[in-house]
Amino acid sequence: MNLQPAGALPNDSGHDGFLNFFHSVIPNQNYRVIVVFFIIALLVCAVLIVVPVGRLQRQRPNIVLSMVIISLLVLLMAVSVPYRWEWVVGLLPTLLVGYQLFYLWLYHPKETGDQASFVIPPGQTAAAAQQYKIQAQNAIDNNFNLRTLFTRYGLPAVLLGITGIVITDIIVEPQNYFSAQLLTDNWKAATMMMRGIRLGAVGAFVYVLLQLGRRTFRHDVTGAVAMWCWVTLVLGPVLAAAVAFLWRADADQGAGWWGTGVVLFFTGFAPRRVIAAIEHAAAELLKIGPPSVVQPRLIPLTQVRGIGAEIEERLSEEGIIDVNLLATADPIRLMRNTPFDMRQIINWIDEAILIVTLPRSWQALEEEGITGAIDLAWYYDKVIDAQTDQPLPATPALNDLAGKAKLTYDSFVAAIQRLNQDRQVQIIWTLYNYFTEFGGGLEEYSRKPKPDQQQALA
Repeated sequence: MNLQPAGALPNDSGHDGFLNFFHSVIPNQNYRVIVVFFIIALLVCAVLIVVPVGRLQRQRPNIVLSMVIISLLVLLMAVSVPYRWEWVVGLLPTLLVGYQLFYLWLYHPKETGDQASFVIPPGQTAAAAQQYKIQAQNAIDNNFNLRTLFTRYGLPAVLLGITGIVITDIIVEPQNYFSAQLLTDNWKAATMMMRGIRLGAVGAFVYVLLQLGRRTFRHDVTGAVAMWCWVTLVLGPVLAAAVAFLWRADADQGAGWWGTGVVLFFTGFAPRRVIAAIEHAAAELLKIGPPSVVQPRLIPLTQVRGIGAEIEERLSEEGIIDVNLLATADPIRLMRNTPFDMRQIINWIDEAILIVTLPRSWQALEEEGITGAIDLAWYYDKVIDAQTDQPLPATPALNDLAGKAKLTYDSFVAAIQRLNQDRQVQIIWTLYNYFTEFGGGLEEYSRKPKPDQQQALA
């Protein structure tokens, strides 16, 4: 960050080429900030590598969190006093993303450990049930381990921190990012662009704080949202500068100056909408008609109990736009990326599988208390002989249930068999029965099966 006094132009004397650029970006008096940053990174890496050994493993999250807080304080102390507030404001998005990372690290689904309540699904062996349990545990480990979380949240957090500090400096001293030659030769154009960059930067930063703040309140910050916030911080000021230059939005417009100011602020606040408006205007100008649309075969998510318009919109952010995609979604990934409870997600997927399997019968089955695929798969032992794996004779109750579902008894039995062997059904069965809502974070799982698990797999 360039920490020259307000109104000063970049110094062209003393250095040239790369050294001139380097010293203009990182002044001599702030080299210590870079040194402190690298020391912090080395210390955090050392803690993550060394601490897992021994009894300190349980305290690793607390140690890492304490080091991060102390490191941020040391980093702020290393910055010159007049610019500390810029660093505090600029690092706010990073802190919000980092908070989500620690939250997911500390709170994630955990195995109950109650072997006495081990329930074998109908039609499955103990070894098969144990295998699904191990697979679910490994999937949780893969989605919630530090490597995955730092990959998804660490890079966006670092990019947001660097860009946030630069953005706050642009808001205060935008002239430091223009060369003296540009300001001299193109003074009017540079003035318009600086106004657009400044107002666009304010709009972009306000959007990022509102977006991350709202989602942090619900523990709903995702890596994709964090990356989009970073893109907004970069794209907003650039697009606002382009709009200001094309619109000739200088400050000498009398009483109407605030109108262009609002437009430039909104350009930084919502660059996607501005680009969509420009695209629409260009299409109208070039007489480009809308593309032909093929009617999709979609079952609305609102058909599932408990999913309203707001939840439907949130699930669409994860690429789940209809019941078919919900039925095949990864439940553990949804637990990590969304703020919904584990039991909620399992119930939604369970009902979605039933809707997809029996699209004309699921409502009649729900009236009989069969609200999901697990409930229907539970009838496996009642319709299939465990010795011969052949269908059992129809009982009056089961025959009546098949009739209400508008299915023949043979079709009813075939649907139960398919659901009983369906991998997705077995996964949500395992999560529902053997894992808690939140696991805490005191323990880290090993991908090597436990002794009892090895015995069951033998």
